[in-house]
Amino acid sequence: MTDSEIYIEVEPWEERVAVREGGSLAEFFLERPGDIPRVGSIYAGRVLAILPGVRAALVEIGGSEPAFLPMREPESTESPIARGQTVLVQIVKRPLNGKRAQLTRMASLPGRFVVLTPGVAGVKVSRRIEDGKEKERLENLLPVLAPAGLGLLARTAAAGKGEEALRAEAGRLAAEWRKVEAKMKEGPAPLCLREEVPLRVRALRDLAGAAPARIRVAPPSACEELREVAREKFPDLVAVIVPEESGLFWRAGLETEVEQTLDRRVWLRGGGSLVIDSAEALTVVDVNSGSPAEEGSAEEVALRTNQEAAQEVPRQLRLRGIGGIIVVDFIDMPDAEHWRQVMEVLEGSLRRDRVKTQVAPPSPFGVVEMTRKRVDETTHHHLTEACPACGGRGRTLSPASVAILVARKVMRSLKSGGKPPVSVRVSPRIGAYLREDSKLLRGMLAAHGNGALAIVDDPALACEDFKVTAS
Repeated sequence: MTDSEIYIEVEPWEERVAVREGGSLAEFFLERPGDIPRVGSIYAGRVLAILPGVRAALVEIGGSEPAFLPMREPESTESPIARGQTVLVQIVKRPLNGKRAQLTRMASLPGRFVVLTPGVAGVKVSRRIEDGKEKERLENLLPVLAPAGLGLLARTAAAGKGEEALRAEAGRLAAEWRKVEAKMKEGPAPLCLREEVPLRVRALRDLAGAAPARIRVAPPSACEELREVAREKFPDLVAVIVPEESGLFWRAGLETEVEQTLDRRVWLRGGGSLVIDSAEALTVVDVNSGSPAEEGSAEEVALRTNQEAAQEVPRQLRLRGIGGIIVVDFIDMPDAEHWRQVMEVLEGSLRRDRVKTQVAPPSPFGVVEMTRKRVDETTHHHLTEACPACGGRGRTLSPASVAILVARKVMRSLKSGGKPPVSVRVSPRIGAYLREDSKLLRGMLAAHGNGALAIVDDPALACEDFKVTAS
């Protein structure tokens, strides 16, 4: 039993899952009806084209766009493929930022304790299991449990589990794989062989590794459905799954915490802050110290703030679903021992992350680079879209800049033969600015034969949009 709680709310328009650790929101996931195909789904795909320049193939799996299949998988025992061939593939990445879905030929079926790996022979034990005796026990047990011709990997949650539980799950996964193989023979590609389970079921399988204190599920009908799944697949979880009425996230205060994941600035306990900015393939985290009135020397304040940041950055990466290259700009510290302490905190905090992360040593400029495997859209991209007013830049032209553009448009209109009266249709905010400083336009009208100027507010126009008409 751990100090974590899992919250699952199922609504007609979306499913949401939140994980709290020690009372703080640690992970958040959502899935909407249109979020298909799911990562983990298995298909019989048809090879449309071979791309030798990037050692990949385009494979049709039934969507509007073919998916991308890299052919650089060193552990794969599969033979080369050709155009028109039918191949068994699994989705490992959903379409992200305009890129195609990514596939692998090394399909796997995950359980709560073990993962069946038909595409990779042999057995493995999760690196996260650090106890040497337990690792040795599992390494000796897995070959006995592995179905003939199929690989098996022990997940972190397998630590301490008895042979009976592991054998039962391995057998169930083997039966599922046989169904996949049988369906492969049913019809021409493209064909879905196995759709990945919904988010609410994945939460039981992937997030409840060490049994959480509670799994709260709303509404009660969804709770009963998950209890049925647990009775069949995860019997030790049945006792901790409890029903809740709709509105669970609101009552638990999770709505506010989820909204805060969209904030650019994250405050630290000691008064410092993180500023998080993301580009397409890179996320930058800037660590800022707090008030100059903080107690202690500059070195002590820098160490304290950096340690708080080293604890909070991994939480924010998990919570926001950030992947790719991550650069953390810590406050500069001249003391090597202080850096050792900060990196110890950072690496310790990253151990709670289920997603693979690699960390480089600090650079001479106080920058720490890391990579985190990217599988799905970030929470930010899932909940938002590019601003229609600024086109995703994050900033719009100031009223003064728009007023100058309007003035130039009026001047061009009058020089090309237009005559007063002139009508300027703008957003209400720009209209208010022009009325306060309309001498800019009136001076231009005076230079072209005095005439009337009409400033018309149009709420339908964005801040940077305007229309100028002259007689």
